[in-house]
Amino acid sequence: MTKQKQSLSSPSGLIGTVVAAILASQPLIAAPVLLESGDGVISIDGELVSFEDGFYSVNTSLGNLRVSADLVTCSGEGCPTEVASADARPERRPAPRRDDLVNISGSDAIGSTLMPLLVEGYADSFDGAVQVERNNDVEKILLAIEDGGFGEERTGFRIMSSLSSDAFANLIGRSTEIGMSSERIPQASADILARNGAGDMRSAANEHLLALDNIVVIAHPDNPLDTVSMTQLGDIYAGRISNWSEIGGPNAPIRVVNRMANTSTRTVFEDRVFRDVAPGLPVNQVGAGDFEDVADEVFADETSIAYVPLPFIRGTKPMNIINECGIVMTPDAFSARTEEYNLGRFLYLYTRGDILSPEAADFLDFAKSNDADSVILKAGYIDLGVARQAQDMTGFRATQLRNNSATGLEAQVTGDMLSAMRRHDRLSATFRFQTGSAQLTDRGELNLDRLADYAEDLPAGSRLVFVGFADSVGPFANNLPLSEARAAQVLRAFRDRAGASLDGIQTTSLGFSELAPASCNTTEEGRAINRRVEVWIANES
Repeated sequence: MTKQKQSLSSPSGLIGTVVAAILASQPLIAAPVLLESGDGVISIDGELVSFEDGFYSVNTSLGNLRVSADLVTCSGEGCPTEVASADARPERRPAPRRDDLVNISGSDAIGSTLMPLLVEGYADSFDGAVQVERNNDVEKILLAIEDGGFGEERTGFRIMSSLSSDAFANLIGRSTEIGMSSERIPQASADILARNGAGDMRSAANEHLLALDNIVVIAHPDNPLDTVSMTQLGDIYAGRISNWSEIGGPNAPIRVVNRMANTSTRTVFEDRVFRDVAPGLPVNQVGAGDFEDVADEVFADETSIAYVPLPFIRGTKPMNIINECGIVMTPDAFSARTEEYNLGRFLYLYTRGDILSPEAADFLDFAKSNDADSVILKAGYIDLGVARQAQDMTGFRATQLRNNSATGLEAQVTGDMLSAMRRHDRLSATFRFQTGSAQLTDRGELNLDRLADYAEDLPAGSRLVFVGFADSVGPFANNLPLSEARAAQVLRAFRDRAGASLDGIQTTSLGFSELAPASCNTTEEGRAINRRVEVWIANES
């Protein structure tokens, strides 16, 4: 479907698209068509795949969309020569009243693509289909219809895409059942909701981890640079660096592409890059409406730099990031799952139990299930499942260990870790602990469930090793037993959680003290990342 451009501050200027069910059909015609209504509300371009029972089925960027011939005229070489009269067509049920809909609102990083695909996946889970009643950049009305789109309506959804802060405002105002946020709810909003009768918004009952995302720094594909440091990013976005030559690139001014202020993605980026220091303004800065616009701006100009969520790289060049202690971070799916990328984040859904309808709860159960993983991947984000990756013996971690000049116990443990890395792959499930506590984080608890599911499908004889690490506070010799105890604790919790699914699976634990930090030990946040338990699996070598 052709994307409609509009002012971000004026949804009244949006052109909607009212279409019928997203249905699978066998291709009968494969030629371009343009379907338009007389009032300009509907405008769909794509390839016509069928015309049956008075409905066009058109393959568009949103999938196969069905629209009644009563609503549109067809132009283009794929248009059928005869269109049946309305009297000869089967009766279709009317659109539901607006108060029948499950209202979902908040971050456009979720609402623009991921949430509509989740609704489609939800419909697929009961062999249904989605009927699209409205589809523009701010508002989408989607109906989940049973029996492949020809039965009764199961649930209707209204998705309003704007800012994460709108999710919390609408939850406070009880005008939305599910809030979409690309950052964790601010404590101030959580406090207001608690006083408003919503309960603890950071509890598992109201806060739901949906997916993972990396905010990716992008440049033009022809830019010769592959990496940029966090310090350099801060200087670029504060206007202190204005030419690529200042960071080892060509002699050309840096064109900074940015989104409007107060968006969640910009807030997360600036919080991570600038921390407590207020940023300045780049001299050569260009504003962009949405993430697609950002990617288009970068792709069109070789001097541009920007940041976007992972699904919006769109042919630009993703850049690796180097943190302040020299650790190289790649913005890939594995680093997001291990929470070891400085600009990684969770995508959240928020609810309040006192207004959550059974229909919304049923959809939420699907969105949080393993069945939604493929949908999340289709949207370009990262699911919460467990992935496996070989440990690169020429990569940063192994090189860091080989360059360790320590002697005595630390040298011995370093050799032991290098030897173990050669014999094991790493799983993405990584466990961390709540601040000042031996209790796992919510993500850690979820990892126990996902790892148990993963282990259930492993062949008999597989060997899992829980590998503990500490931060650098205190002597190496003291941190070694701490790391071993941390690994043993998580292994016990995993055995309790997995139960019989571990039949035939060998499990053990070990620790490597403060070796191979995943973040800098100079801040409490970095030390918390380094106090972790990884899961390794024996490889074939």
